[in-house]
This record gives sequence, C-alpha cells and structure tokens, in this order.
Amino acid sequence: MLQLFPSSSKNKTAQLETRFAQLTRDHGALSTPSEVSAVNRYTNFAVALNQGQTVTKRSFPAILIKDYALLSWFECSKPWQEAELCAAIDLAPKVIHRLLHKLTDQDSFSFDGQHYWPSQRLITKITAILEHSGIACRTRDDALGLQVLEPVFSRLHGVSQIIGRFQDQLSGRYLCVENVLWRQELLQPNQSMRCSDISRISQVPKSTLTTMLDQARGLNLVKELTDASDARVSRWKINMQHPMNIARYEILRRSFKDPEFQNINGLQHTDI
Repeated sequence: MLQLFPSSSKNKTAQLETRFAQLTRDHGALSTPSEVSAVNRYTNFAVALNQGQTVTKRSFPAILIKDYALLSWFECSKPWQEAELCAAIDLAPKVIHRLLHKLTDQDSFSFDGQHYWPSQRLITKITAILEHSGIACRTRDDALGLQVLEPVFSRLHGVSQIIGRFQDQLSGRYLCVENVLWRQELLQPNQSMRCSDISRISQVPKSTLTTMLDQARGLNLVKELTDASDARVSRWKINMQHPMNIARYEILRRSFKDPEFQNINGLQHTDI
C-alpha cells in the first residue's frame, strides 16, 4: 500500500517537516560537476512541468495529487487507489475525489475501476519533458509506460508536501519561481537573484512574479534584499531561517549528494 504516512495521521505535512527538523544544517554549496548538472536538470524539469499551472490559488491541490501520482507511477512503478492517495496527502477526501474525476475527464489519469494509471497522453507529455530536460528514463512494456532513472518525482513530492500547508495562499505557478530560487540556494547559497533573472528562468512574467514573491515573503518563505550596486533594485532568495525551508533544503540536498538516494517519502519501489 502506497502511503506517505499512516491513514490515521491528522497532520501529515507537520510530520514530514518534523522528520527532518534534527538533521545537520550543512549549508555548503553543491559544487561537483555531477551535482551541478543534476540540479540544473531537475530545475529545468520542474519549471517545465509546472508551466501549465495557473496563477490562481485553486491550482495547488491538484499539484499535490499529481506529484504523488507521478512519483508512484514513474519512480516507484505502482498504480494506486483513491484511499491510498487520501492517506498520503493533506487534502480533504471530497476535494481529492472531485479532482480525480476532473483529471480523469481531462485524460491525464486513467481509472480501471480500482486503480489509477497514467493516460497515454500523460506518458507522452512526461516523456517529452524528461527528454528536453536531459533526465534519463526507460520505457516499460506495460500501462505505466516509463520509469525515471533519477529521483526527480521524489524531490517534487517531498517539497510540495511540506509547502502544501500554504495551498490556500500560493498558486501552482509559484512552484516555477521557487524551483529557480532553490537552484540558487543549492549552488550559490551566498548569492541572491534579481527579479529579471528569476522571471527569465522561471518563464513567469515579471508583473505576475512580483505578486508571487510578495505573497511568499509574507509567509516568510523568501527574503527581499537590496541590490548593493543599485538601491532601486530588489533581490530575492530563499529564507533559510524558516524551519520549513530547512526541511525542504535537506530533502533536496540529500537527494543530490547521496548516490543511493531512492525517494524520501517512504514509497516502496518494485523491480522491473
């Protein structure tokens, strides 16, 4: 049974954050060529994957469902049932049920009466994004279609589970912005980014980006700094004083540093 936490859990996101609260807070940059390349591949993939998200706050619950689904299908090689999903993510069962119907109607998910599977349309889409981002995968001769060879979906699911507590205050498209800022934090932790650079890499228009960053700053997720060479210019970075960001940092950094890393979420892989 695919579960992030036992079904009796009442506060899944808090448990995931607590799980990493005592980890060593090593804030050194990832610097080897393989680490830098992996971070860049992951960032490109995460930005491309979330390009279709809207800027409304209603888009975030669907992301929590999709991240679990993609991890289960394409990394752990398992279909799943609605009850397993309800036990794994912090959303009301009624919301999950409604969104599953919507995702199935949109031909993203396929339902056989018991388990959910990826649609052929979704497999084709994910394959194209993986190939464009340089992330290795192999095809499967079954309904799952493919398996990734890097833990990209573990990273996505791990961080979205923690930030999911702000699902009523952030939009799905904000994840494009965050992934760009996390790349900076992992590779150049002592530097910040200008809005123009964040906008260019995340492909989020600058007018929309400003609103997103202001919302995230209000939640203490990011920090706004003044450019040392031009006081009129704002610079931004992840707020590493926030305990939740420390937890997310450890998930990401461990996954890039540890060659044996499989997935941080406790889902069991199956052999091909």
